[in-house]
Amino acid sequence: MLLGGALLGPASAQADVVHRATSCTHSEGSATVVVTKPAGTVADDVMIASAVVNDGGNIIPPAGWTAMETDQPNTASWYRVAGGSEGASYSFTSTSPDTFGVAISSFSGADTATPIADSAKSSGTGSSVALPTANGARNGSMRWSSIGTSPSNNVTFTWSGGMTESCERAGNDASLGTAHQVTGTGATAARTVTISSSEPYWAYTAVVNAALPQITSISPNQGPTAGGQSVTITGRYLTGATGVTFGGTAGTAVTVVNDTTITVTTPARAIGTYDVRVTTTPGTSLDAGAADNYTYLAPPTVTGLAPAEGPTAGGTSVTITGTNFIGLSGAAAVQFGGVNASSYSVVNATTITATAPAGTGTQDVRVTTPGGTSANTAADNYTYYPPPTVTVVSPDAGPTAGGTFVTITGTNFSGLSGASAVQFGGVNATSYTVFNATTITATAPAGSAGVADVRVTTPGGTSANTAADNYTYYNPPTVSSIS
Repeated sequence: MLLGGALLGPASAQADVVHRATSCTHSEGSATVVVTKPAGTVADDVMIASAVVNDGGNIIPPAGWTAMETDQPNTASWYRVAGGSEGASYSFTSTSPDTFGVAISSFSGADTATPIADSAKSSGTGSSVALPTANGARNGSMRWSSIGTSPSNNVTFTWSGGMTESCERAGNDASLGTAHQVTGTGATAARTVTISSSEPYWAYTAVVNAALPQITSISPNQGPTAGGQSVTITGRYLTGATGVTFGGTAGTAVTVVNDTTITVTTPARAIGTYDVRVTTTPGTSLDAGAADNYTYLAPPTVTGLAPAEGPTAGGTSVTITGTNFIGLSGAAAVQFGGVNASSYSVVNATTITATAPAGTGTQDVRVTTPGGTSANTAADNYTYYPPPTVTVVSPDAGPTAGGTFVTITGTNFSGLSGASAVQFGGVNATSYTVFNATTITATAPAGSAGVADVRVTTPGGTSANTAADNYTYYNPPTVSSIS
């Protein structure tokens, strides 16, 4: 892994193409050779087949094999990317039944999109054959070579330069051999094969491409412009990763979990969407479209709350305005003083509606998106008010015509506003003045004879009805006679 840019990961990367196995068969006088699938071959392995036949019979591969090099009649080579349900064997046929040899080599870790970087061929007569060279496009590619001879019997092969022989079939009138070797970037080095006697030969070389790393998803795929977010990259051929970039800027703390998973910490970048690239020994991942995109988002801001106050019991529907309300998810995305909103709905990038939870005092309303958490400002303050109570109304009676100057005593008379904040029997006081949190003076409105509740309404709610808030309206007296 990388910590602060220093590689601390596994010492041995498994990014090279690896020869898995070779299966080869010879037949005398048959028009068909059945070759067993190389041992251990799995989906996405690349298989290369080479065949030689005596007396000029054209060779026909089974379906699904792609020709690389051919000198038909006599010899040819093909490749195939193994699927998820390969058969147990493959049948090759010749148009002329004769001595017939086929070899199949299987390679793991190859690039399934461009499995063969290059191939080449040569032919002639001799006992020392300079194998043709092919270009190895990437570090960790695998060189594969094949040689077929005809018409002498039972020739043998000796390979030079550290090549590993994988098949040698010495047959009557036609012999076949294959070998392999890991190669680096650029043209493969010159290699020779020595034949046990001077023979007509056909030699092939191919380079099996090492797989570039592939990205299939990034999670999360968006985050703050300040960077510092831990991101999990999934894909293939990620073992041995030497770096991860976000739009060309290197991430830090790269950790190779396994061949399909990397974790990395994002660098700081400007707002926008960037391609993520992983680099291993063979090279750098190609553009995977939206799958390798990572988006940097600006942090949200809260510029206003309406209303900016409510009861301690919560339940108030609050409209939050601001910027960059993009990508909110989870219960904790909107909080009042660190407590999750009871619910919220994102209307658009500048508006959220949220139901305030229970709380006390003045609290910050914070919004959290993949771009970060909004900073605390005066604009995001939400004040909780306890419900008011009325404990004394003095005087507690007056004429039905109204106009009585009444002193209301109680608690939590903070935040009153609007004509309906003080009411007598549901009718707004003619006027009122809040002296402090426990005292209000109000002018009684006109009312019907009888008892009316005096109610005070603040952002914390409306005072409950008790005997202490009763105000009695009396009709004026009348004189009906004098005696």
